[in-house]
Amino acid sequence: MILSIPALYMMCKPVKRTDPLIQNYCGDFHPSTEDDHIWLWEIPRELPAVPFDGNAVLKDLSIIFLEKERRVIRAIHQGKDIAPSSSSNMLFSIVAATLGYWSHFKSHLMAEISAEEIINQGIEKLEPSARFVHSLHSGLLNSATSPAVPGSLLYSIATTRTSFEESMGCPMPHYIVPAKRNFAAFAFFLAARKSIAANLKAHDLNVSVEPLFQNMIVHCIDHHLSYEYLKLHDYSLDGSESFMSYMRSLILVELWMFPKVNPFDDVHLCAVACNYDSPSFYSDVYRDLKRADPLLADRIIASTCF
Repeated sequence: MILSIPALYMMCKPVKRTDPLIQNYCGDFHPSTEDDHIWLWEIPRELPAVPFDGNAVLKDLSIIFLEKERRVIRAIHQGKDIAPSSSSNMLFSIVAATLGYWSHFKSHLMAEISAEEIINQGIEKLEPSARFVHSLHSGLLNSATSPAVPGSLLYSIATTRTSFEESMGCPMPHYIVPAKRNFAAFAFFLAARKSIAANLKAHDLNVSVEPLFQNMIVHCIDHHLSYEYLKLHDYSLDGSESFMSYMRSLILVELWMFPKVNPFDDVHLCAVACNYDSPSFYSDVYRDLKRADPLLADRIIASTCF
């Protein structure tokens, strides 16, 4: 339910975002390990300066965690130390908003490249992975109900088409690095990428591995894990602590972040795999993913469609 009692409660008494929650969410980005017990997580200063809550800017943020205690011990925003104990809401809101216009946006961009490859080459065996990509992105960039169009009734993510375009100049660090090994789904991502590469070759499908991997795996797992972290944690989306900022966070989490497919045209990997009478690329990938992690395997959607 989007209009919920928690939002009304937080209008009167904002709920402090916990350090472990911030750490979980940062795990979707790119930490670098200083030693065995300290994590350093950064939003680079090279990102475009997107205004946030009239004061803060979504760039140049460093958060240092004490791993065993799961506690933020230092935070630096635009060269200034800020007190983690009194700024956890702002820290979390900046992290969550940055996911939308820098990190998660990149998986949509790669999905578009993947769909273009499949369509331009007329690869029918991979059609499910191109089925909804273009129509989704047309709606996200132009629809009156898009979460990225200011003025929309469902506008929610605090960033716009312009900020997406500007963020393209700041590349994401690679996701397969030793510092990420302990994060949720890392082993699954690694197994999935190996499976996609091997099965594209086995089925003689000449498309790029990375865009298809982002299209099928990274996008939906990003939604799944983000939703699991946020579904019980209402927060001020833009850091303003206003009632509407809490309502917009509920719209973001329950409407846009919640994984979804067309019930009349299901492109969950498990459903697509069952549509073929003989072994296919999708059935072979699904088999491999079930071995890696049965739960996450059933969350995989063959196409970026939401």
